[in-house]
Amino acid sequence: MDKGLSQARLLEINEEILQVLEEATKTNDYDTASAKIARLLSDAGLRGYRDLISRISDKAEEKLLVLNEDGSSTGKYAERGFVHKNNLWHREVGCLPLRCFVDNAGKKKLMVLLEKRSPAKKQHGGCWALVAGHVVGDTSLLDAVCAEAGEEMRSLYYKDDFLQITKPTKNVRENENYAYATAFVVSDRLVKDQFMYQPEEVSGLAWFSIDEFEAMIARENPKECIFRNNEYYKSIVSALKSIEKVSLWDEFLGTHIFTPLQSAIGLGGEKDRDHQSGKQAPKTK
Repeated sequence: MDKGLSQARLLEINEEILQVLEEATKTNDYDTASAKIARLLSDAGLRGYRDLISRISDKAEEKLLVLNEDGSSTGKYAERGFVHKNNLWHREVGCLPLRCFVDNAGKKKLMVLLEKRSPAKKQHGGCWALVAGHVVGDTSLLDAVCAEAGEEMRSLYYKDDFLQITKPTKNVRENENYAYATAFVVSDRLVKDQFMYQPEEVSGLAWFSIDEFEAMIARENPKECIFRNNEYYKSIVSALKSIEKVSLWDEFLGTHIFTPLQSAIGLGGEKDRDHQSGKQAPKTK
C-alpha cells in the first residue's frame, strides 16, 4: 500500500468514498458502489482494501457469524437483527484512538478518544461509547476494526496502524447484546485535531484520561455511557494502564513501535490473529 499520499489527498479520497456510499444507501446498489470504490482506490495506488470492498458488498444483508457460548464458531451465519432478537453470540470489535497530552506540570498522559452516539439512535442515544461495530461474515477482527474506524471517523486507516489490546471477551449489555468483543488501539496521527464522523451514528468526539474512562465504567450510568463494569471493559483499562507504563508508548503514537507494547499487555504475536476462527489474517503489503 502506498503511504506516500498526502493527508489532504487521503481525506479527499475518503470523501469521494463517502459520497459513493451515500448514493448506495439510497439505491441499495452496493455492487456498483464496491466497483466504483475499487476503481477509486486502484487509481490512487491504494491496495489492501479488499476487506472494505467486501464489507460494502455485504452491507445490505450484514450477516454475522454465530458463536457458541464458549466463543467457538458454529459455522452458521444469521442476519444482524435475527442475532440480536434471539440473543445469539457473535463477534464485535472496539477501537480506542490514543494520543499523548502534556499537563501543566509537564507530565505526559495517555488519553483515549470516545464517541457520543447520535441522539437519533434507537439504543443508547446520546451515550458515550467506543468506536465499535459488528464483525461481518468471515471478516477478520483486524479487517473489521480498520473498516469500522474508517466508517465512523471518516478516516482512512491502514491495518498495521492497529494494536490488539484484549482477547475476545464476553460483553453482555442488559440481556440485549451477547457479543465476544475485542479491543484495539490506534494512533490519532492521521486526523489529529480535525476529526470527522458520521452524523447519523455519532454526535461528538472527546478525549478522556484513563482515570476518567475507568470512573465512567465504574459508574455504569446508562444515561451517560454504554460501558459496563465487566471483564471486557476492565481488561481494556488494564491494557491501557500497562501501555502508559511503557517508556516508549508515546513513540508508538508516532511510529507504531508494537513490540514493547505487546509485551506489556501480554498479547505479543496476536496482532493479526482472528481469535475465534484460528485463522491468520493476511498481512498488508
